[in-house]
Amino acid sequence: AQLKWSPNGDYLYSSSRSGSRFCVWETMSWTVEYWSEFSGKLHAAAWSPNGKTLAVVACERKEDGESGLDMQLYCVAFANRAPKIQGVITPITLKLNGQAVQTA
Repeated sequence: AQLKWSPNGDYLYSSSRSGSRFCVWETMSWTVEYWSEFSGKLHAAAWSPNGKTLAVVACERKEDGESGLDMQLYCVAFANRAPKIQGVITPITLKLNGQAVQTA
């Protein structure tokens, strides 16, 4: 399980022990919103400096018997200010030299 405060203190990220879902608490009224629309187990999370965006990384074992992990990066953008949560989760594709190296 992980806990991460947003830089402005408006939100608190927490993940379940199993890594199967996470939630964001709004700290003025302590309302909560849960997310579980991702593949794999939660591995890491980080807030943007302004506290309006949360990046979350989920990992799962590769299929087809390959060694290693598949990693997906998700972005949760918060359109409103506290006390509203209303975040939108979006999968992110990373590219290296024009080649997709990680997709969700």
